Amino acid sequence: MEQMKYILNTTESDFELQRLNSLREYPELTNEDADPYLEKIVSLAAKVCDVPIAAITVLDEQRQIFKAIYGLDIKGTERSLAFCNYTIKQDKIFEVNDAKCDRRFQRNPLVQSEPYIRFYAGVPLVAISGDKLGALCVIDRQPNELTDLQRELLTTLATSAMEYMGHKHERNRLEAKVIEMDNFFFLSPDLLCEATMDGYFRRVSHSFVSELGYSETELLNTPFMEFVHDDDKQDTESVMQKMVNENESLAFFHNRYRCKNGQYIKLSWNAIPLGSTKTIYATARNITELERLKEEISRNKQMEIDRSRDSFTALSQMTKLVSLELLEPANLIIGFSSVLESLVNEISEIENKTEVNVRIKQIVEDLSVIQRQGEFMSKVLKKMNLESEWYQIPSVINGKKL
Repeated sequence: MEQMKYILNTTESDFELQRLNSLREYPELTNEDADPYLEKIVSLAAKVCDVPIAAITVLDEQRQIFKAIYGLDIKGTERSLAFCNYTIKQDKIFEVNDAKCDRRFQRNPLVQSEPYIRFYAGVPLVAISGDKLGALCVIDRQPNELTDLQRELLTTLATSAMEYMGHKHERNRLEAKVIEMDNFFFLSPDLLCEATMDGYFRRVSHSFVSELGYSETELLNTPFMEFVHDDDKQDTESVMQKMVNENESLAFFHNRYRCKNGQYIKLSWNAIPLGSTKTIYATARNITELERLKEEISRNKQMEIDRSRDSFTALSQMTKLVSLELLEPANLIIGFSSVLESLVNEISEIENKTEVNVRIKQIVEDLSVIQRQGEFMSKVLKKMNLESEWYQIPSVINGKKL
């Protein structure tokens, strides 16, 4: 049907903005998917009211959408043509007995041409929020008027339709949430599982299957304690008893699990028991490689300590050997300088020449320096021989006398 633009005298308001926001919470009402339940409601409404046309309409910003319709083959109209613009402003049924005689509608293209509306009655579809999203309406091509019983039944059908849509919306929301949770459960890299308190897995994530190598059926049909390393079973049973009997959560508990290839991996567990459903929700992470790296780092660190200790011992031994080797020459230097000094003093007493005396005096002074240096060397070397950490002695570092 070709539509003509017909603008009703309506203005945008806070009421309309709130209503449109509420409508967005019900995407099921604005999509084009057929709904058998709503189709049955409009069919029943037409029969109850004894009219040829009935529809469930929804009003968005620009369109009147026919979510279900009986007696016409049409998906919608321009928003401006909709009788339901008036219905959504009512708290009860809105009724037009003869549209040709009603100044609000007599120029409406839907009155002047197909489907030639003369009679209209609509009940607003009210969301949980109280906003009116559309209408359940009945239409006749001739003037008409509903009885009280028909009005009551039409109102009941409208309420039923909206309750159904509310339940459907909530069901779709929950199903989406379940799908979201399932995606998280099955796509998570961590090992996720649900377990019964009598020792069986109820559900395991794909990562659990790939990590251990067993099929999902094998994991679900085998008591999970059979996968635990024998040396870890006692501790595992102990924490299980606390969760079952005391409803105590588990955090960072480590045990080893046997893979299908016979090897064991180390797992770190976090778990929460839910007594009302006798279910344990747990996550595990494979820390085998992390533990191996920690042990390797620890071994390397100990090796570095051992090498440093060996190097220090070797240095200490070398220091002692060197000091012993140098101690004797130093003593010889000291002894030689003392003898030479005595000899020179004797010569100076015999020879009285001025030049000789000057030279001899210089030699004596030089030999005194040699003696002092030799004594200093001897003390340092003795200290080196006694102290394993000789290189820390300030007198050696700074070159001062001891």
